[in-house]
Amino acid sequence: MITDDLLKTQKLPSIRIRYFSLTLILATLVISFVFYTYHDLSEKNKIATQNLSKLDTQLNIIDKIRVSITHIYHSIDLFLLNPKEKEHFEVINSALLEIVNHAYDADLEIYLPDSANSLSLKDNLLNNFTKLQPLLNNLQEIRADVNLQYPGISISANLMAEQQSFIKSKLKLLQLEIENGDFKPVSKQLYGEILESRILVEKEISQVRIYIANRLALFSNEILTLQASSLYDFHLTLLKKLNLLKELYKKETGSFEGTDTVNGIIESQNKWYNNFLKLKSMSESDHWQEDNILVKSKILPLIKTSTTLLQLHNENLRQQKTQITKSFKENSRKLFYILSTVIAVFLISIFIFLISLELMVFKPILNIANVMKLKAFDQTDEQFSEKQSKETQNIVTAFTELESQIEQHTEELREAADNAIKAKDEAKKANAAKSTFLANMSHELRTPLHGILSFSDLGISKDGSLTADKSLLYFKAIHQSGERLSSLLEDLLELAKLEAGATSLTLSTSDLLKTTAHTVEQLNSHAVKKNLSITAHSSSPVITASYDREKISTVMYQLLSNAIKFTPADRQIDIYLSTVILDGRQCAKVKIQDQGIGIPDNEYESIFDKFVESSKTKTGAGGTGLGLAICAEIIKLHQGTIQIEKTGSEGACFTFIIPVDA
Repeated sequence: MITDDLLKTQKLPSIRIRYFSLTLILATLVISFVFYTYHDLSEKNKIATQNLSKLDTQLNIIDKIRVSITHIYHSIDLFLLNPKEKEHFEVINSALLEIVNHAYDADLEIYLPDSANSLSLKDNLLNNFTKLQPLLNNLQEIRADVNLQYPGISISANLMAEQQSFIKSKLKLLQLEIENGDFKPVSKQLYGEILESRILVEKEISQVRIYIANRLALFSNEILTLQASSLYDFHLTLLKKLNLLKELYKKETGSFEGTDTVNGIIESQNKWYNNFLKLKSMSESDHWQEDNILVKSKILPLIKTSTTLLQLHNENLRQQKTQITKSFKENSRKLFYILSTVIAVFLISIFIFLISLELMVFKPILNIANVMKLKAFDQTDEQFSEKQSKETQNIVTAFTELESQIEQHTEELREAADNAIKAKDEAKKANAAKSTFLANMSHELRTPLHGILSFSDLGISKDGSLTADKSLLYFKAIHQSGERLSSLLEDLLELAKLEAGATSLTLSTSDLLKTTAHTVEQLNSHAVKKNLSITAHSSSPVITASYDREKISTVMYQLLSNAIKFTPADRQIDIYLSTVILDGRQCAKVKIQDQGIGIPDNEYESIFDKFVESSKTKTGAGGTGLGLAICAEIIKLHQGTIQIEKTGSEGACFTFIIPVDA
């Protein structure tokens, strides 16, 4: 066993130095090993990264060439759809130029499967796209000649269109002959057959247009054959109608040209259909569109060959990239083994540290704890163990200091008890203040009651001798006192309910601008008497929030009535409405600023307290001091805030904020 004095003088070993030295040695060994391995892997990864960069550059060039080829594909399609747009060929030429420029940067060789010689990607691309240029020019020339490009459309636009126009005009002529009254047919069927024939002609023309559109849209020949068969049915139906018209006109005597006109229509219809058969034969043949043959047989094979070369080059590059990536993975695997070794060393070190801590730290600390426990019960026979270190000796010293600190804290607890007594005294003072308020309220209640009783007694005592004016004066005084008494009682009841939590809100989404306007309208007569100007300013046309309209109207009414009451005549009262973000929540803000008598600086903090009235309003038009307290409770019930802002010596500015959503 050792004493406290011996602990202070004996030179003890430091656990901190032991562990620090051991940790430093271990860390030096681990860092040296990791650094050597990391340096070796870094050199290998550096070379691999450079190779990957070169491969990525070549792959990027191939991707750019592919994009340019895609632009050529797309522009050729657009040009075939609309050959008049010159911008399509401008895009093609620009893409060809980009391919040539990129081809000069593609230096790697391509090994074709069917050739023993390596081919330069640059030479092949330049050769293919040099051949492509005149083919594209030839395509442009073919597309410039519509008749050459679409011979079937020439038949439709010229021969068939002329025959269609003749048939439609002649049928229209027959229709107008009847409608104008120039010819009154005996047969009631005749006019209807003319109209149905006109409708069939229109359907027939529409079907031909659909046929041509489908041909241009590269629909299959099976679909075109079905459409041509449908058109043939229309043709037969129309011929039947026309032959029926011919027979009907033979029986009519009033029309001199009807039969000849129908014969002309039948003849034109047969010619029209024969022309369609020519159109059909051209459209369903392999050479219906010359540019299509040029594109499929010459242009696309060149582009596909270049695409194949690019694909071979791309696969070659990606194989090399895969090999380099495998090298990266191998290096990562080596690094994993290194880290695993380091972790294993640290785990072994931790195990050694724990055993050492048990012997050098935990057992001595447990001994110190037992001695402290015994000393706490004044059993001082037990002494601290001789196996101490600097750290455990510090614990013993700290225990001695702790005893002195406990005495100090005991003194602080005594002071806290004294403070509690003072707080109790302050509570008594607050209770006395409440009693004072009750006395004041008794006086306030007694005053209107005295007025009511006094004037009613006067009225009773002078019954029969009072004039009408005098009676009216007494009744007005009684009424005013009653209103004053009712207002006091209502404020007391409202405040009592709010404090007791017995008041619930009836929330609804409303416009604060409308609520403000309604309140201003209620107080307008009071403002007019003093020639006061009340102006509302809003940051937006509508400010909506979820609130109890009646309660918020009460708050606005109280604040505005105070502003009107304490503002001299011919002054201004401003109301500002806006939205703000408070604690991450959107809120509505209402600020009412007057130019009245103001509030002393030392009364700002207590202005919303219950039973408090400003010193400037105690004489004059002041009240009981309940109005602002009620306002504060209502806003608190809405989870909002209300405050008064300092404006200087003149005027008061009240602001309340409520959340937009409940």
